[in-house]
Amino acid sequence: MSHVVRIRTGARLHFGLWGINAPKGRRFGGVGMMVAEPGVVLAARPAECDQINADSPDVVARVAHLLRRLRSQRPDIPPVSLQISAAIPSHLGLGSGTQLGLATATAVLKLTGDESFDAAAWAHPLGRGERSSIGVHGFEGGGFLVEAGQLPGDCIGELIGRANLCDDWRIVLIAPPQITGLSGAAERSAFQQLPPMSDAVTTALQRIAIDTWLPAVTAADFAAASTAMWEYGQTAGGYFRAVQGGVFASPRMEQLAVRLRSDGVTGIAQTSWGPTIAVLCCDQQQAETLRNQLACDAAWQDSSVRITRPLNTGAVVE
Repeated sequence: MSHVVRIRTGARLHFGLWGINAPKGRRFGGVGMMVAEPGVVLAARPAECDQINADSPDVVARVAHLLRRLRSQRPDIPPVSLQISAAIPSHLGLGSGTQLGLATATAVLKLTGDESFDAAAWAHPLGRGERSSIGVHGFEGGGFLVEAGQLPGDCIGELIGRANLCDDWRIVLIAPPQITGLSGAAERSAFQQLPPMSDAVTTALQRIAIDTWLPAVTAADFAAASTAMWEYGQTAGGYFRAVQGGVFASPRMEQLAVRLRSDGVTGIAQTSWGPTIAVLCCDQQQAETLRNQLACDAAWQDSSVRITRPLNTGAVVE
């Protein structure tokens, strides 16, 4: 076996599904992007018995569960030592489960000499990609991603569009304190409560993603991409209002979006179930100005604010 395998991933932003509870056709689908931070940084080494080291007990438990799932498919996997030096915060809309799961599987299987890891093939056995597959495709290739959704029998949705995001652009991730997005049983219950998404809403979301947002990203047209981001988020959020209480899951983030729009900021959308919102900035200077303004405003000083950059590559394995 190799001595050590190191892997680094980014985080997944997802701006809303476009096929919910439909009686026919594809399910789920949608649009998202990969960002460089937060991310997963993980190292795997041979060991006499399994050892999992991470700052968070929750991460340790999740990785132990992932190892059990891996061995249910590959009983030949020997004991490993896993050091997780960075992980994505859970339940904030950043795709932590998929990135941690695929990073763990990649490192462990590569440690055994298996060089043929296929994220799409392993997603289902690891319990990932049940609805959105943006994080799976993003793990493999990064960038701005458009997913068609799943046909009956599919394990993950088909990727129908991808583009590199402009390297100068920045994304500011803002989240209120002590609030998390839906997950687990609460998430499943929410989907069961939602009515079928109308053809009109599905068509509107697909039109924005495919006809406007993807071409804008491809052309590095910041203004058009920002407008598409806002329109997509508002349309998707309008549908999910019934279970999350508003276009945004957090009333405070909705208030912040209104304020930012009044200041001339256009590209604002919630990622997944939130509560995190993503704000598209044209460059590092604009992102830092926004962060500093929020830090100086008592109304937002308790919020988490992170500047990150687009990630146009898949996970890095060494």
